Amino acid sequence: MVRILGQTSSDELAVRIVRTAVDRGINFMDNSWDYNNGNGQAEIKMGKALRDGYRQKVFLMTKPDDQGRWPHKARCRKATG
Repeated sequence: MVRILGQTSSDELAVRIVRTAVDRGINFMDNSWDYNNGNGQAEIKMGKALRDGYRQKVFLMTKPDDQGRWPHKARCRKATG
């Protein structure tokens, strides 16, 4: 799912995809800054989707960037507040 999440046409669609999955029982999310050519959109959109109590409903796994772009490493965490 995450590999396509960063390519969704809007943040709203990404949020709907993730929240529908969680509402239907998916409780493990895997993410990485490097997904989608390393542009970070998968993590940013996942972070937005996990706001409003959704973060507490899932186990979220993310991996550090292996391309040397460490300053962004906590974006998903920052986006969820």
